Amino acid sequence: MPPLSLASVAVSAIAALTVTLASAQAAGDGMPRDLAARSAGGLQARLALTADEQELRRVWETSPTPPRLSVTDRVRLGTSASTVILFRGCQTDAAGRCDVRVDFAVTGPDGKSQDAGSASLWSAAPLGQKFMLGAASASLAFHGDEDLGNYTVRARLVDRVAGRQLELSAPLRVER
Repeated sequence: MPPLSLASVAVSAIAALTVTLASAQAAGDGMPRDLAARSAGGLQARLALTADEQELRRVWETSPTPPRLSVTDRVRLGTSASTVILFRGCQTDAAGRCDVRVDFAVTGPDGKSQDAGSASLWSAAPLGQKFMLGAASASLAFHGDEDLGNYTVRARLVDRVAGRQLELSAPLRVER
């Protein structure tokens, strides 16, 4: 797999809202039943991909509950996609703060996996039981014809206070 332009971007914590993803088939708890949505103990999370992370975060911050987020499972060659993680249920430490890390990886059409960065997803008090938009993301850029095809984007969340891990994955198709 050719190298991707990958970058972990930390952003400030964003006020949480209960979320409805515009393209997801949601169950009773608002979490789609696919590999992009998982739970471990009390920790629940969903990995989503977006073509415009800045706009998604703006909608998250400013929309009434529940916001309609623009997510995708395909991008055109010459563009990029960013990961976002919606989650709730992190364990708090004695000071009332969560400590959740995320490791991103991408598997390309050739089956080879590539590290896409690690960062702190959340290191503050949780915002109640509402879903929170994680503070970390990975940007994936696709520039050459060799980048065409089906990818799998993975995120491994580690709740370091609870000692729990959660594996998420989402498909991404790069087209001409």
